[in-house]
Amino acid sequence: MNYVVLSEEKNEKEHVPIFKKEVFEGLSSNPKRLPSKFFYDDEGSRIFSDITNLEEYYPTKCEYNIFVNHKESIISQIPSNEKLNIIELGAGDGRKTKVLLDELIKSKREFEYIPIDISRYAIEGLLKDLSETFPKLKTYGVVGEYSSGLQWVRDKRPGKNVVLFLGSNLGNFSQEKAVVFLKEIRKSLNRNDFLFIGLDLKKEISVLLKAYNDSKGLTSQFNLNLLERINRELNADFNPEAFQHFGTYNPIKGTMESYLISLKNQKVSFKSDNRVFSFGAFEPIHTEYSWKYSAQESFDLSEQSQFGVVEHFTDSKKYFLNALWKAL
Repeated sequence: MNYVVLSEEKNEKEHVPIFKKEVFEGLSSNPKRLPSKFFYDDEGSRIFSDITNLEEYYPTKCEYNIFVNHKESIISQIPSNEKLNIIELGAGDGRKTKVLLDELIKSKREFEYIPIDISRYAIEGLLKDLSETFPKLKTYGVVGEYSSGLQWVRDKRPGKNVVLFLGSNLGNFSQEKAVVFLKEIRKSLNRNDFLFIGLDLKKEISVLLKAYNDSKGLTSQFNLNLLERINRELNADFNPEAFQHFGTYNPIKGTMESYLISLKNQKVSFKSDNRVFSFGAFEPIHTEYSWKYSAQESFDLSEQSQFGVVEHFTDSKKYFLNALWKAL
């Protein structure tokens, strides 16, 4: 199993001060907020995996539809005269990526698959799975932050780079921060390298509301699990039953917004730190943005971050967009 470790997740003792700092800052702000990046402990990751299989939750299925229906066209847009580095940022279980990798193998292209993730365990698990699915696939994992990982690939692995940033991950950034993030990716690439990015499209609001307020209540569990994590790791006494998940669409910003609403006047104590936070009845804690885009905004984003649009690919419902950009 080949991979390099540039940096990795802190162990629990090192992680707690960062987690605590951001939780305390968020609960001290007005309005209160909790960072969505902390959703994904083991239980949160399990719940989110279940969410992706829900009928109402369209992004994963729509993006998979794009890969299945457009895999030949996607690959045909990338020059075949040199070795490719297929680099994936935060690959997860690789479900969608396997469709593209299989097509690349069938097309007899020379390439290497290089996933980048801050978690050593995620990289090890993915590489093990891929070795079983594609025994002859060349892989090399990078454990580290995205920007440092991309720079390492550029310096150490010759070839044309094709970066995959899939799903609706970009939507968790504000539009300003999305541009900053994309510029960082661009700085780590060579001219004429590629970025293949997922963008959740603007659509009927009823579809969005169902996806983020599913009938089985998994999205509610996903949000409330963050309170359980805070209780466990920071010795707090949140009562999850005293909060309610609320997901709504902001048509002015073009984003889904998730909140945890306090159902009564209450106080939450952090016993180890002698800190107490008060909540009014129906006071919200903001937990997540999920920005939606138009096809035109893909052109705008690419221009602002020094990429050019090569091609757009959409699913059959036109709910989701995968954009292939070239570094200028």
